[in-house]
Amino acid sequence: MTGSGKSSHVSLDQLIALNEEIAALAVAGVPLERNLAGLARDLPGTSRSLANRIAVRLERGDSLYQAIEAEGDSLPRIYRAMVLAGLRSGHLPSALHALTETARRVAETRRIVGMAMFYPLIVIVIAWFLFGLTVGFIMPSFQWLDVAELTLVKVLSAIKTSVWWWMPIVPGILIILAVAGWFVSGRAKAIDVSGGSARRFGARGTILRLGHAATFADMLALLLEQATPLDEALLLAADTTMVPEWCEASGLLAEAIHQGQSITANQEPLHRLPPLVRLALLRTGRPEQIISELHAAAETYRNRARRRARWLALMLPTFLIVVLGGGVVLAYTLIVFWPYVTALREMSGCQWK
Repeated sequence: MTGSGKSSHVSLDQLIALNEEIAALAVAGVPLERNLAGLARDLPGTSRSLANRIAVRLERGDSLYQAIEAEGDSLPRIYRAMVLAGLRSGHLPSALHALTETARRVAETRRIVGMAMFYPLIVIVIAWFLFGLTVGFIMPSFQWLDVAELTLVKVLSAIKTSVWWWMPIVPGILIILAVAGWFVSGRAKAIDVSGGSARRFGARGTILRLGHAATFADMLALLLEQATPLDEALLLAADTTMVPEWCEASGLLAEAIHQGQSITANQEPLHRLPPLVRLALLRTGRPEQIISELHAAAETYRNRARRRARWLALMLPTFLIVVLGGGVVLAYTLIVFWPYVTALREMSGCQWK
């Protein structure tokens, strides 16, 4: 938060709403500076004040890119790069639409993961409270048997006196972490998670990376359609993804092209680009054919991201319920019934008179 009233907590939904309003104005061809402030009244929360600040800068004579760049860290870096690439290509609505698609994929993946975690979290919390009640009320009943000499029973018996203060701690920590994770993942900056860091997020990172590959291919095609030099187009398109690997490779290729070398003479950086983008760039046909293949590559990556999202929606809840929920239930069952079964064996060995 800065002195100018910027908010560093623009949510994904608010960014999508703002983006759609700007894209609608750009498609209609009406001046942004005179209409954005009016549309801002219909926007929710933080996005309303954000739209008003951008409108004020536009009325002052700033370009859209300058107005958004002035927001600094309150907006994702990828958003600023997308606006610049859209303005340079002359296809601002298309660039904003691509960003909206990426943001929606991130929001949908967040919803899937959140719903998948909800049931196992409930199971863990209930099992933990049952465990506490077991320690507090059931374990003392084994003290009269030799089973009380078991290590597990000794440990549980030792902690039963403090059960009423440690029992709420674990569920409380889990709930706090879950709520904090939900709100942090809902910030607009979630779409900046890319490149190597995206791989650490499993299927969610894969979906995001496929979305960035689609954006790369689309923006490169749009820039080439406007006769943007290939070296400059590569740099601008890579910046819209914020994937370090692709940005570095595009920089090396752009430098080689600027020096008059053929793009095929630099195989190492070329092979670090998304595979379908690389294949399109290796085409030796007319520029129109390369552009067409880049658009086709973008659609292929978008379809892959959709399929992966559907797979995640189906498999993640099942996996978490079976592994986490089942594991917790199994552990609770062993804790409760192992001393009980051992006690029965002990009693069966007694000679009753």
